Amino acid sequence: MTDNNGAQIFTEDEQSRAKGLWQKCRTFLSTMLSEQDLRNWIEPIEPQGLRAGELVLRVSSEAFYVHLEEHYTKEFNLMSQIYLTPDNVAMVFEFSQRKLFS
Repeated sequence: MTDNNGAQIFTEDEQSRAKGLWQKCRTFLSTMLSEQDLRNWIEPIEPQGLRAGELVLRVSSEAFYVHLEEHYTKEFNLMSQIYLTPDNVAMVFEFSQRKLFS
């Protein structure tokens, strides 16, 4: 099920499980990245839900996602090996469709 912007809609349980898993991932990333990198690039990532083996994370734009991919692939891959792969969970990013100006 999706909302008017095409984003998936998750149950409270799916949202709660995503938040818990993402918190573990963020804690792990905090051991590898500077406070500035965490503040600018990790904290804005919003966990949306955990369903069917996918941890859905929302970022503000495709450009934000590309920056993550270009600068933090090593850290995300290691995090995935520890926290996601053992449970057959994959990270899926969606882009925010929020209107900034009308």
